[in-house]
Amino acid sequence: MSNFARQLLQFLDRVEYRRIVHAEDLEEIGRLRYRSYRTRNVMHEAEVPSIVDDIDRDSHAFVYGVHVDGQLVSTLRVHHITPDHRRGTSYALSRIFLILF
Repeated sequence: MSNFARQLLQFLDRVEYRRIVHAEDLEEIGRLRYRSYRTRNVMHEAEVPSIVDDIDRDSHAFVYGVHVDGQLVSTLRVHHITPDHRRGTSYALSRIFLILF
């Protein structure tokens, strides 16, 4: 095994993916999103430094936290979109693009 592969596997041993089910964990996700957007000046400073929306709580949305050495470093939201349940970020954005273009 190459040195790169060995180091990569050692790093991956420190990574944990956790499904977010508790409100406190979702708020931590929201604070991470807020810090990320503010760092890149994508949004203005908000009174409540958190970004959690209704879609996070949707029955077809699955929110995950990516942790390295126990610290939250990233987040991932997956939507299970069906013909009967079309709610999700990608669907909403695609509708906006259809209107604009």
